[in-house]
Amino acid sequence: FYGETMGCVRDPRRTPGKTPHHNCGAMCQFHTGSPDSEPDIANQGAQVWRGTVTVAYPPEEYPELLERLRALERSPGILADTQFRVTSDLSGASASSSSSSVEVTCPYGNRFRFRPATEEELRSLGGAYGRRPGTLGAKPLGIVEADVEVPRGVGKGVAEFYENVFGFSTSEDERGHVVWGGPGGKSQRINIVEVEDPPESTGEHLAIYISNFEETYTRCDERGSIWVNPRFTHLDNVTDLAS
Repeated sequence: FYGETMGCVRDPRRTPGKTPHHNCGAMCQFHTGSPDSEPDIANQGAQVWRGTVTVAYPPEEYPELLERLRALERSPGILADTQFRVTSDLSGASASSSSSSVEVTCPYGNRFRFRPATEEELRSLGGAYGRRPGTLGAKPLGIVEADVEVPRGVGKGVAEFYENVFGFSTSEDERGHVVWGGPGGKSQRINIVEVEDPPESTGEHLAIYISNFEETYTRCDERGSIWVNPRFTHLDNVTDLAS
């Protein structure tokens, strides 16, 4: 799904038997950990993101994505017994419309929205600010939005944390609070979406490039916000800069 259908490129630096890293454009990446490749998490199942992740595609790649999704919907093959499903009507999806989008659930249960990239996204995420090794050939432009579902009443506080601790700009729209970042300052966004009874966290996480790392770490430490993901203590159990 992440490779053949989405068009991500598997990071060649990852050795066989390790969790695959799928490069999604010049700067973004999915870590698709599996109990089959990580014995330390064999009994924990897949982590599912609490919200929808939006992936944008260059205009020339989006029509081909729609065709791959249509083919997979007609003949899901080994994905038939997974959570994969297309929740949008692909028959009405337009490859020529800039407002077109389709919603899909991946085999693990993660919710995705695929759409054509805007001009600003193409300028900022197309490699002008750099490119991770092993990303050539990736068909998506990158991850442009991530919804984070939180309990009602806490969205403002979450946005203020990103603003005061990480230095991101924030705003509000009809959906709630927005955290802005990415190359150019506003090419990527985190949407803080307040819902009734959000799913319990399973340790799923979003990695972010930040400047002034030591200052940011200190601000987090002062707030008691340094946290080690219990699912991956076999990989990293560091809680201080000295380590």
